Amino acid sequence: MERLEKQQQKMLSTFRDAIEKRAGRKIGASLGEGDMGVAYSASGGAVFKITKDETEAVASYHVLKCGRSFKNVVRVYDVFQLKSDKKEANTAIQRPLYCILQDEVKVVSPNQKNCDALELVYDFWARYYSNDWYGSTSKSFLKKFYQYYKEKKSKARMQTKIKELFDSIVKSNGKLSKEQEDLIKQVGNGLLELWSIGVNFFDTHAGNVGQKDGVFKIIDIGVSESPQIKVPFLMKRTT
Repeated sequence: MERLEKQQQKMLSTFRDAIEKRAGRKIGASLGEGDMGVAYSASGGAVFKITKDETEAVASYHVLKCGRSFKNVVRVYDVFQLKSDKKEANTAIQRPLYCILQDEVKVVSPNQKNCDALELVYDFWARYYSNDWYGSTSKSFLKKFYQYYKEKKSKARMQTKIKELFDSIVKSNGKLSKEQEDLIKQVGNGLLELWSIGVNFFDTHAGNVGQKDGVFKIIDIGVSESPQIKVPFLMKRTT
Protein backbone atom coordinates (compact mmCIF):
# COMPACT_ATOMS: atom_id res chain seq x y z
CA MET A 1 0.00 0.00 0.00
CA GLU A 2 2.85 2.37 0.80
CA ARG A 3 4.30 1.71 -2.66
CA LEU A 4 0.97 2.57 -4.30
CA GLU A 5 0.71 5.87 -2.44
CA LYS A 6 4.29 6.79 -3.39
CA GLN A 7 3.56 6.11 -7.06
CA GLN A 8 0.46 8.26 -6.98
CA GLN A 9 2.19 11.03 -5.03
CA LYS A 10 4.84 11.06 -7.74
CA MET A 11 2.23 11.52 -10.45
CA LEU A 12 0.45 14.19 -8.41
CA SER A 13 3.73 16.05 -7.96
CA THR A 14 4.38 15.91 -11.71
CA PHE A 15 0.95 17.18 -12.70
CA ARG A 16 -0.01 19.27 -9.66
CA ASP A 17 0.13 22.68 -11.36
CA ALA A 18 -1.94 21.51 -14.33
CA ILE A 19 -4.44 19.73 -12.07
CA GLU A 20 -4.92 22.73 -9.79
CA LYS A 21 -5.28 25.05 -12.80
CA ARG A 22 -7.94 22.80 -14.35
CA ALA A 23 -9.79 22.26 -11.07
CA GLY A 24 -9.50 25.83 -9.81
CA ARG A 25 -8.70 24.32 -6.42
CA LYS A 26 -5.66 23.62 -4.29
CA ILE A 27 -4.84 19.98 -3.56
CA GLY A 28 -4.05 19.40 0.11
CA ALA A 29 -2.90 16.58 2.36
CA SER A 30 -3.65 12.90 1.97
CA LEU A 31 -6.86 11.78 3.65
CA GLY A 32 -5.98 8.10 3.39
CA GLU A 33 -5.73 5.30 0.88
CA GLY A 34 -7.61 2.19 -0.13
CA ASP A 35 -6.78 -0.82 -2.25
CA MET A 36 -6.98 1.15 -5.48
CA GLY A 37 -6.05 4.73 -4.73
CA VAL A 38 -5.41 7.71 -2.52
CA ALA A 39 -7.75 10.55 -1.52
CA TYR A 40 -6.57 14.12 -0.87
CA SER A 41 -8.31 17.13 0.54
CA ALA A 42 -9.08 19.91 -1.93
CA SER A 43 -10.08 23.50 -1.35
CA GLY A 44 -13.71 24.51 -1.62
CA GLY A 45 -15.10 21.51 0.25
CA ALA A 46 -13.97 18.87 -2.22
CA VAL A 47 -11.99 15.63 -2.32
CA PHE A 48 -9.46 14.77 -5.02
CA LYS A 49 -8.85 11.07 -5.66
CA ILE A 50 -6.16 9.38 -7.71
CA THR A 51 -7.05 5.77 -8.46
CA LYS A 52 -6.03 2.92 -10.72
CA ASP A 53 -9.64 1.66 -10.74
CA GLU A 54 -10.87 2.30 -14.28
CA THR A 55 -14.40 1.19 -13.35
CA GLU A 56 -14.71 3.95 -10.74
CA ALA A 57 -13.41 6.54 -13.20
CA VAL A 58 -15.78 5.45 -15.98
CA ALA A 59 -18.80 5.32 -13.63
CA SER A 60 -17.93 8.72 -12.16
CA TYR A 61 -17.56 10.15 -15.67
CA HIS A 62 -21.05 8.93 -16.50
CA VAL A 63 -22.34 10.72 -13.39
CA LEU A 64 -20.54 13.88 -14.49
CA LYS A 65 -21.63 13.73 -18.13
CA CYS A 66 -25.31 13.05 -17.45
CA GLY A 67 -25.61 16.57 -16.04
CA ARG A 68 -28.05 15.54 -13.34
CA SER A 69 -27.97 16.26 -9.62
CA PHE A 70 -28.54 13.02 -7.72
CA LYS A 71 -29.90 12.96 -4.20
CA ASN A 72 -28.03 9.88 -3.00
CA VAL A 73 -24.90 9.82 -5.18
CA VAL A 74 -21.97 12.12 -4.50
CA ARG A 75 -21.62 15.15 -6.76
CA VAL A 76 -18.75 14.76 -9.26
CA TYR A 77 -16.98 17.90 -10.49
CA ASP A 78 -14.39 16.45 -12.86
CA VAL A 79 -12.86 13.17 -14.08
CA PHE A 80 -9.73 12.71 -16.19
CA GLN A 81 -6.71 10.47 -16.49
CA LEU A 82 -2.97 10.86 -16.32
CA LYS A 83 -0.44 8.75 -18.16
CA SER A 84 3.32 8.94 -18.23
CA ASP A 85 5.05 8.39 -21.58
CA LYS A 86 8.45 8.18 -19.95
CA LYS A 87 9.76 4.63 -19.62
CA GLU A 88 10.11 3.77 -15.97
CA ALA A 89 11.85 0.82 -14.36
CA ASN A 90 8.63 -0.02 -12.56
CA THR A 91 6.01 -0.72 -15.24
CA ALA A 92 3.19 -0.33 -12.72
CA ILE A 93 3.32 3.46 -12.95
CA GLN A 94 3.02 3.34 -16.76
CA ARG A 95 -0.63 2.34 -16.33
CA PRO A 96 -3.10 5.21 -16.54
CA LEU A 97 -4.07 6.76 -13.25
CA TYR A 98 -7.53 8.29 -12.99
CA CYS A 99 -8.37 11.50 -11.17
CA ILE A 100 -11.78 12.23 -9.67
CA LEU A 101 -12.76 15.53 -8.10
CA GLN A 102 -15.93 15.21 -6.05
CA ASP A 103 -17.85 16.76 -3.19
CA GLU A 104 -16.51 16.20 0.31
CA VAL A 105 -18.81 13.83 2.20
CA LYS A 106 -18.13 12.30 5.60
CA VAL A 107 -17.83 8.51 5.48
CA VAL A 108 -20.42 6.73 7.62
CA SER A 109 -19.29 5.02 10.79
CA PRO A 110 -18.45 1.34 10.16
CA ASN A 111 -20.35 0.31 13.28
CA GLN A 112 -22.24 -2.95 13.44
CA LYS A 113 -25.68 -1.39 12.90
CA ASN A 114 -24.60 0.41 9.74
CA CYS A 115 -22.77 -2.66 8.44
CA ASP A 116 -25.82 -4.84 9.08
CA ALA A 117 -28.09 -2.42 7.21
CA LEU A 118 -25.70 -2.12 4.27
CA GLU A 119 -25.34 -5.89 4.13
CA LEU A 120 -29.09 -6.12 3.52
CA VAL A 121 -28.78 -3.70 0.61
CA TYR A 122 -25.77 -5.58 -0.76
CA ASP A 123 -27.55 -8.91 -0.45
CA PHE A 124 -30.60 -7.64 -2.30
CA TRP A 125 -28.77 -5.84 -5.09
CA ALA A 126 -26.13 -8.51 -5.66
CA ARG A 127 -28.86 -11.11 -6.00
CA TYR A 128 -30.85 -8.87 -8.32
CA TYR A 129 -27.78 -8.20 -10.44
CA SER A 130 -26.77 -11.87 -10.67
CA ASN A 131 -30.32 -13.27 -10.92
CA ASP A 132 -29.49 -15.45 -7.91
CA TRP A 133 -32.85 -15.33 -6.16
CA TYR A 134 -33.10 -18.65 -4.42
CA GLY A 135 -30.10 -18.64 -2.11
CA SER A 136 -31.44 -15.76 -0.05
CA THR A 137 -32.92 -15.92 3.42
CA SER A 138 -35.63 -13.57 2.12
CA LYS A 139 -36.95 -16.05 -0.43
CA SER A 140 -40.53 -14.84 -0.35
CA PHE A 141 -39.99 -11.28 -1.52
CA LEU A 142 -37.21 -12.33 -3.90
CA LYS A 143 -39.56 -14.84 -5.51
CA LYS A 144 -42.13 -12.07 -5.82
CA PHE A 145 -39.53 -9.78 -7.32
CA TYR A 146 -38.41 -12.45 -9.77
CA GLN A 147 -41.97 -12.62 -11.05
CA TYR A 148 -41.94 -8.88 -11.72
CA TYR A 149 -38.49 -9.21 -13.27
CA LYS A 150 -39.66 -11.78 -15.80
CA GLU A 151 -42.75 -9.73 -16.65
CA LYS A 152 -41.04 -6.33 -16.77
CA LYS A 153 -42.23 -3.93 -19.45
CA SER A 154 -40.13 -0.87 -18.73
CA LYS A 155 -37.23 0.39 -16.63
CA ALA A 156 -39.58 2.83 -14.88
CA ARG A 157 -41.81 -0.03 -13.78
CA MET A 158 -38.80 -1.98 -12.54
CA GLN A 159 -37.62 1.02 -10.53
CA THR A 160 -41.04 1.27 -8.89
CA LYS A 161 -41.03 -2.41 -7.99
CA ILE A 162 -37.48 -2.29 -6.66
CA LYS A 163 -38.39 0.65 -4.41
CA GLU A 164 -41.34 -1.34 -3.10
CA LEU A 165 -39.06 -4.25 -2.35
CA PHE A 166 -36.47 -2.09 -0.62
CA ASP A 167 -39.33 -0.89 1.57
CA SER A 168 -40.26 -4.51 2.23
CA ILE A 169 -36.70 -5.17 3.46
CA VAL A 170 -37.19 -2.42 6.02
CA LYS A 171 -40.62 -3.65 7.11
CA SER A 172 -39.47 -7.25 7.44
CA ASN A 173 -36.66 -6.30 9.86
CA GLY A 174 -38.45 -4.80 12.83
CA LYS A 175 -35.30 -4.32 14.91
CA LEU A 176 -33.84 -1.74 12.55
CA SER A 177 -33.37 1.77 13.91
CA LYS A 178 -34.67 4.85 12.10
CA GLU A 179 -31.13 5.60 10.94
CA GLN A 180 -30.78 2.08 9.53
CA GLU A 181 -34.09 2.43 7.71
CA ASP A 182 -32.97 5.74 6.21
CA LEU A 183 -29.62 4.20 5.28
CA ILE A 184 -31.26 1.28 3.45
CA LYS A 185 -33.79 3.43 1.60
CA GLN A 186 -31.37 6.19 0.63
CA VAL A 187 -28.52 3.93 -0.46
CA GLY A 188 -31.09 1.86 -2.35
CA ASN A 189 -32.25 5.02 -4.10
CA GLY A 190 -28.63 5.87 -4.93
CA LEU A 191 -28.28 2.48 -6.60
CA LEU A 192 -31.40 3.21 -8.63
CA GLU A 193 -30.05 6.63 -9.61
CA LEU A 194 -26.88 4.98 -10.89
CA TRP A 195 -28.87 2.27 -12.63
CA SER A 196 -30.90 4.95 -14.44
CA ILE A 197 -27.72 6.03 -16.29
CA GLY A 198 -26.55 2.48 -16.97
CA VAL A 199 -24.13 2.10 -14.04
CA ASN A 200 -24.40 -1.24 -12.22
CA PHE A 201 -22.96 -0.93 -8.72
CA PHE A 202 -23.71 -2.87 -5.56
CA ASP A 203 -20.53 -2.78 -3.44
CA THR A 204 -22.37 -1.07 -0.59
CA HIS A 205 -20.00 -1.43 2.33
CA ALA A 206 -19.51 1.37 4.85
CA GLY A 207 -16.34 2.70 3.21
CA ASN A 208 -18.27 3.50 0.04
CA VAL A 209 -21.13 5.38 1.72
CA GLY A 210 -21.12 8.82 3.30
CA GLN A 211 -23.51 11.29 4.88
CA LYS A 212 -23.85 15.02 4.32
CA ASP A 213 -26.50 17.31 5.79
CA GLY A 214 -28.37 14.26 7.06
CA VAL A 215 -28.50 12.58 3.63
CA PHE A 216 -26.75 9.30 2.83
CA LYS A 217 -24.80 9.18 -0.43
CA ILE A 218 -22.78 6.64 -2.38
CA ILE A 219 -19.31 8.19 -2.54
CA ASP A 220 -17.18 5.52 -4.24
CA ILE A 221 -18.51 3.82 -7.38
CA GLY A 222 -15.60 1.46 -7.94
CA VAL A 223 -15.96 -2.23 -8.80
CA SER A 224 -18.86 -1.38 -11.09
CA GLU A 225 -19.97 -1.95 -14.66
CA SER A 226 -20.89 0.90 -17.00
CA PRO A 227 -21.27 1.52 -20.71
CA GLN A 228 -17.83 2.09 -22.16
CA ILE A 229 -16.84 5.73 -22.43
CA LYS A 230 -13.45 7.36 -22.96
CA VAL A 231 -12.17 9.24 -19.93
CA PRO A 232 -10.24 12.25 -21.27
CA PHE A 233 -6.57 12.85 -20.57
CA LEU A 234 -5.36 15.92 -18.74
CA MET A 235 -2.04 15.80 -20.55
CA LYS A 236 0.84 13.43 -21.21
CA ARG A 237 4.27 13.62 -19.69
CA THR A 238 6.89 13.67 -22.46
CA THR A 239 10.11 14.44 -20.62
